[in-house]
Amino acid sequence: MKKIIIAVLILAFALAGCNAPALPEQESSVAESSAVVKDYGYVMSNWKKTADDNPDYKYGYARHDINGDGVEEFFSFRNKIGTELNEELGIFYIHTMKDGEAVELSQPEEVPQHWPFPSADGIFYWNGNSETGGMCGKYKLKSGASEFETLDEYRREVEFFEDENARPIQTFFHGEQAITEDEFYAALDEYEREEQAASKFQFEIIPLSAEEESSEESEWSYSPESGYVIPEIDAPKTYKNVPSEYFGVLENLYKYAKACEMSSEDGSNVDTMGYFYETGFREHYSHNVGYRVWDINSDGVPELITGAGYDALMNPRACAIWTLKDGKPVQVESWGDRYRGVFLEDGTAFAYGSGGADCTAFYKYKLAPHAVEWTELESYYSESVYIDGKHMYTSACEINGRYTYLTRKEYLELWPKFDYLDNNTDLKLTTIL
Repeated sequence: MKKIIIAVLILAFALAGCNAPALPEQESSVAESSAVVKDYGYVMSNWKKTADDNPDYKYGYARHDINGDGVEEFFSFRNKIGTELNEELGIFYIHTMKDGEAVELSQPEEVPQHWPFPSADGIFYWNGNSETGGMCGKYKLKSGASEFETLDEYRREVEFFEDENARPIQTFFHGEQAITEDEFYAALDEYEREEQAASKFQFEIIPLSAEEESSEESEWSYSPESGYVIPEIDAPKTYKNVPSEYFGVLENLYKYAKACEMSSEDGSNVDTMGYFYETGFREHYSHNVGYRVWDINSDGVPELITGAGYDALMNPRACAIWTLKDGKPVQVESWGDRYRGVFLEDGTAFAYGSGGADCTAFYKYKLAPHAVEWTELESYYSESVYIDGKHMYTSACEINGRYTYLTRKEYLELWPKFDYLDNNTDLKLTTIL
């Protein structure tokens, strides 16, 4: 009897299965974004929201199994837009899957910078050096893990003291073995050469366009309802004694300066910031905006310096400098309101000022012929830091990539040198209006 009941039940289930609606077949082509949502939905939605909230940056993402363990990592990319030099996206975050959840990867300890691009074989080269310490090394993500394996590593450690007149002490290591200063910097140079020679992995980056996918206005674009308007400004299409390649830069500069002038005339109801972010400036200047064309490195390619001054352009400050690469303008540097850019007649550039509370710095640069980035000749830093809960000052000097340390008194004695340069140079800007 029991066997008959079991047989009837099996038959009933079989007949029910025949009458059940068939599940729809999955489409053969699944959008990349759908695949991302399945595995990295939370990460993806946060990165997309960040892109929507910050339209002055370019965003993107990519997936790749960086260590060959069968699990694709999620790479978040971002960089500033506006100049050719900044068009390349950089890696800001990397996530992997562990126990079914997305886990953000942590950089190797003491690495003070953004993620570098990995080599084609999945090796990350770090080459970081600052006034608070330095390191260089090779690392690879462990298979099936969310942490890195150290393949090789050199470190520069700095011991600071509460007494601001005490000079910090540096020690150097290869792994756990103490080495000399020369050995550390030789390794730093070698790692830089090895990283440059290594074949970089070519990501297939999928862009996230905030302008196309988000209707929200940016934080500096005021709506007409709030009383602010972005005026339509017709700027000159040509500029006397200026290479035509820079006309676009100066057109944005003109629109910004004109918007500032209009804002001053009619009660500040004009949105000047709508044009500000296209000028290359890092801080807001509303008066005496100008420019100068000058081949500062005598390579036959004239640079464009944009800046602003006060009191009829007396002692103006440089705000940004541009050069040409492949016939297109490239921004070499820009300085914020806390810094002053100063140029000597031989093309040497200085920048000095404050980076925040208890933080000052001096920089000396030179633009090599046909280069699009500065060669930093000297730099001096002073910063208030907290180490192990204790308030300490660090004053350092970097010359040709090597750090030496100064007492607080020695550092303060440098100020008159830079004040003299600032007060005895004239940038000779041509006003844009």
